[in-house]
Amino acid sequence: MLETELENKIIDFEIYIKSRHEDLKIQAIWLFVATLGCWSVNQIATQIIALFIVFFLFFSKLSKNKKGDESFPERISNIKNEINDSCLDVKLKKAMLYDVGNLERDWLGRGSYFKKMPEFMVVYIFWSWSLIVFLIRLFSPEYGI
Repeated sequence: MLETELENKIIDFEIYIKSRHEDLKIQAIWLFVATLGCWSVNQIATQIIALFIVFFLFFSKLSKNKKGDESFPERISNIKNEINDSCLDVKLKKAMLYDVGNLERDWLGRGSYFKKMPEFMVVYIFWSWSLIVFLIRLFSPEYGI
């Protein structure tokens, strides 16, 4: 019974991660539109506030669950702890930990965001570029403070 419970947790978490990635692809569209909206404001202070609100709203979604405040690394750690604390056979524990490690590497590793969600990453780069351009313009003599 415990074995199937843990296997189901791993499978459910993988399904959840995949659905979150799909959600973030959709959010990329809104991030792009929101970033363009930040540029449409004429007042510098309002632009700064808008850019940071956009940052907070969209990038907090990268690591948070919809169901709570537990981040993906915390959830992975909890699953690993449950596996290690279980009374399952050592070989089965290793196999499950291997599956969790693959899940972590394939879906949550640094390069995985570029492979699995290129849309979001392109828009994230655009947002970052927009912030840099804004800051350069802000501190330039002809535009800035």
